[in-house]
Amino acid sequence: MRGEAELCGAAEFYHSARARAGYDDAPMPQPSSRPERFQPNPRVRLRELADEAVLLDLESGTYYGLNATGRRVWELLAGGHSLTATLATMESELEVSAATLRADVEALLSDLERAGLLARID
Repeated sequence: MRGEAELCGAAEFYHSARARAGYDDAPMPQPSSRPERFQPNPRVRLRELADEAVLLDLESGTYYGLNATGRRVWELLAGGHSLTATLATMESELEVSAATLRADVEALLSDLERAGLLARID
């Protein structure tokens, strides 16, 4: 075990989605032309801990923490759901506006992509 890092986007996602529960009139952003499917990096392992999860990058030995909501995003995307399907599922599970949910999920995905844990696929 060389180090431990918390994906700040995961924590922000959790608190943002819960703290800003409610609906607003902002339209949901349209999906971009970027691919909507994601694939976990094969060197990443997931370990579930109660409602949370730890992602281990086998190459670097670094651990990344996901809270329950971040874990749910990972679970859906790794299970083959598109980004649109993941957002629809999570919107039905959480009391949060579609616009807020999309922004928070996109922030988390950016963190996961930047860390090399998850990649967009065609």
